[in-house]
Amino acid sequence: MRRAALAALCALVSACSTGGQLATLQQDGYELSGGPREFRFTVELELLREWGGDASPIFKRRLELELYFKGFCPERYRLGQPGREGERYVVSGMCEEHAF
Repeated sequence: MRRAALAALCALVSACSTGGQLATLQQDGYELSGGPREFRFTVELELLREWGGDASPIFKRRLELELYFKGFCPERYRLGQPGREGERYVVSGMCEEHAF
C-alpha cells in the first residue's frame, strides 16, 4: 500500500513540476475531453494493456490526475459503459455532486 501511495505522489509531483501539462492522445496515448460535468477518457488499447486494464490503479490514477488538472469533478465521478473506437478504449463519465 505504501508503494502505491508513493507512486501516486511521485506521479503528482512529476506532473506538477512539468507545469501540469494535460495529456494528449498523440503524445501520451490517452486524453480527457469534455466539459466540467461530463467527460470522456480515451486510451490507446496497447497502453491500456500496459497499465493492466481499466480496473488497474494506474488507469484510475491517470484519469484522476487529468480530472484534477482540468478542474473537473472536485468530489466524485461515475463512469459509464466503456467501448472501443478502433484501437482506442473510450469511457464516458459524469461528475457527482456531494449531497448533504
